[in-house]
Amino acid sequence: QDLFGVAQDPNRFVAVGANGVILRGGASGATGSWFQVGAPVGVTLHDVLHDNLRFFAVGDSEVVMRSTDGTTWIQVAIESITWGDVKNLYRTSPPRR
Repeated sequence: QDLFGVAQDPNRFVAVGANGVILRGGASGATGSWFQVGAPVGVTLHDVLHDNLRFFAVGDSEVVMRSTDGTTWIQVAIESITWGDVKNLYRTSPPRR
């Protein structure tokens, strides 16, 4: 599957992509092992961010998901995302090139 976004916390990397694919790797990133984790949706996921507490993934059909460990994901309603969450993601996200 094509991958469109990657994020990391101190212990792991998470990549997201087409058809709801989510891959999780260890802190060693490219030199470590990666495995596919189950996603609660099958839509294309366009990006993933980490806000120092949890991962957020966004995709087609207004899908927003979150995870604290990069392995277990839940879909959340857009209404449950607070403005503070959005500001925190903006402040902690690496610049896009």
